[in-house]
Amino acid sequence: MSKYSGPAGFFDLKSAWKCWGLLLTLGSACQPSSNTQSVRFDAVHQRFVLAAENATDSTLGSPNLEDAIEPSIAFNGKFYLVVWQDRRLGSDYDIFGARFQPDGIPIDPVGFPISVAKGDQGFPRVAFNPSQGGQFLVVWSDERNSTPGTPDIWGARVGLDGTVFDLGGFPICEVPSAKYQSSVTSMGTGFFTTWTDKRLSAGAVYGARVTPAGTVVDPAGVGFAPGLAGYQCCSGVASSGTGAMVVWADNRNTNRAIYFGRLSPDGTVLNAGGTLLTATNPIGQFEPQITYDGAQYVTVFEDSRANRPFAIADIYASRIATFGKWISSDFSVSDTTGFAVSPPAPI
Repeated sequence: MSKYSGPAGFFDLKSAWKCWGLLLTLGSACQPSSNTQSVRFDAVHQRFVLAAENATDSTLGSPNLEDAIEPSIAFNGKFYLVVWQDRRLGSDYDIFGARFQPDGIPIDPVGFPISVAKGDQGFPRVAFNPSQGGQFLVVWSDERNSTPGTPDIWGARVGLDGTVFDLGGFPICEVPSAKYQSSVTSMGTGFFTTWTDKRLSAGAVYGARVTPAGTVVDPAGVGFAPGLAGYQCCSGVASSGTGAMVVWADNRNTNRAIYFGRLSPDGTVLNAGGTLLTATNPIGQFEPQITYDGAQYVTVFEDSRANRPFAIADIYASRIATFGKWISSDFSVSDTTGFAVSPPAPI
């Protein structure tokens, strides 16, 4: 059993997790040492609680924990939920989350576990849907039932009070293949998540709808440009409330460019194969992200069209109408000399 190697006074959190009946009983391993931290299972909310009673470190999820990386954030109008992959419990990555107020005060000072299954869980993404009282959906790559390097896509819903409704998560897509680089948005009363999938090629973009009850409507995934030459990857997704717009990097024509796909509320891809958003150039575009502002979609991406010394990539943007037509040509957001990469996903 790998033990948490945090500050003195903490004990084996995986043993504690199991001791509360979530996995198995470990008997004497369930005795915490005396300290200013306490661990308990909240049976009412079905969640694991690590309370920092006298903690002085206000860093989210971190009393000097191991390897907390790959954060993602969503806002519900009152507070933020941040999720990340975390190795505080051993050598494998797990998924943790924490809420904090707009003034920066943490609600969950050391975070709470969302999934601590065997194998690695990583690269989480989160979105909020206000329907039916409001809830978050967290999605991630998960190796619990696959060989290393061929993860599945899993998810879990989180309530406004931090309750993890699907403790440990539920599978979104387990079709045999490597699946990674997930993204998620609210859509209608539920959610739509996308990922890169290697079932037919070097990589293609697939997605699935998830209902407010956590039911996966498209367990095999919906392909946007499956089976094409080259690879499609690094998708971003946003929704106007009815349907969704997905963007991805695509090298079907050798040089990377940004394509977009439109999804109807019933899960139909309206422009199968995708539509070219940016003109190809000698180097290309990569890592797109997209948001909806109430009237139009705006996507941002890395761009190397300048191809000048020591200016490896710039940041460009483009606008798309809800019906899938360019509103304007792509334009520069930042083209200063340097290396500008990986624009963050919008909140």
